[in-house]
Amino acid sequence: MRTSTAYSFFNGVHTMQQQQAKLAATQEQVASGKKINRPSDDPSGAYQVSVLNQGIKQLDQFKDNANSALFQLQQVETEISSNIDILQRTRQLAVAMSTDTMSPDNRRQAAAEVDQLLNGLLNHMNATNLDGQFLFAGDNTDDRPFVEDPTNPGFVTYLTDPARPDNDPRAAFGHRSVQINFDDNLPVQPEPSQNPSRVRIAEVGSEVFGAGLASTSFASTDAEGVDHNIYNVVKIMRDRLEAGERPGDDILDDLKNAIDQQAATLTSVGTRVNRIDAQLEVNEIYKIAMTERRSGFEDLDLAEGITKLNLTQTALQVSQQTFARVQQLSLFNFINTR
Repeated sequence: MRTSTAYSFFNGVHTMQQQQAKLAATQEQVASGKKINRPSDDPSGAYQVSVLNQGIKQLDQFKDNANSALFQLQQVETEISSNIDILQRTRQLAVAMSTDTMSPDNRRQAAAEVDQLLNGLLNHMNATNLDGQFLFAGDNTDDRPFVEDPTNPGFVTYLTDPARPDNDPRAAFGHRSVQINFDDNLPVQPEPSQNPSRVRIAEVGSEVFGAGLASTSFASTDAEGVDHNIYNVVKIMRDRLEAGERPGDDILDDLKNAIDQQAATLTSVGTRVNRIDAQLEVNEIYKIAMTERRSGFEDLDLAEGITKLNLTQTALQVSQQTFARVQQLSLFNFINTR
């Protein structure tokens, strides 16, 4: 088969260009440590790397969400624990002031301490996180949950009280949550228990500080129509002590109920904290597995890359030498000039 000089020339140039392109690509891989530096290097592998990168970014976001939720719930634990300490001291005083050995003057003196405890109680009920969001305002974190009752001065009412000017029904729900795991794009359900990939971080103040408080008599002698929350119970106790009266069995019962209710809330918060800790460990395992899988698609084996680089360099040198030799071939070299 005969080939023209032009064909041999262009074929040789094309071969060298191919080898130079392969050498440049191999040099880039060795320099970057990556087998895939652009999608065209391996379209299928590049797609897998893209999917894995997205999953790893989601896991990083879940970690941020989980750490934020942990901090929020730890703040809730701190505030409720402090509140329980106040209520336990208040109940000790209530028990002591209920005995026959205490005089009206003794009870009036105890009322001064209860008044201080009352202030601390309200501070914890209206506690905020570092971002200034109220911890016990349900889904409405911008407004103070417990403020003075406009119809009963001296008492406080919760954010959802219809008589309150800034009444906000969102404070009746505690479904504010953060996502800490993949959910396969499932729609968010109204109940926290129906969202396995999310954890609730909002607390409803009326449930934490008001549930189960039905013993105290909110009669006309104390206050009629006030919100049944623990602040108002302790205020009535203070008012009775200031009048030299016994706190009453209803106060003792509601103080115990309030302590039990807040202890139950602490248990719920602790359960969520444990769940977040466990999910963080699982997510870390997921991330390690995804990172290793991505490495299999993307990362270059350095020894293999150097071997390939040497072979490519040799192939380029051979193609260059071959091109030079072929270009020297000419019929005139075989003509006897003698």
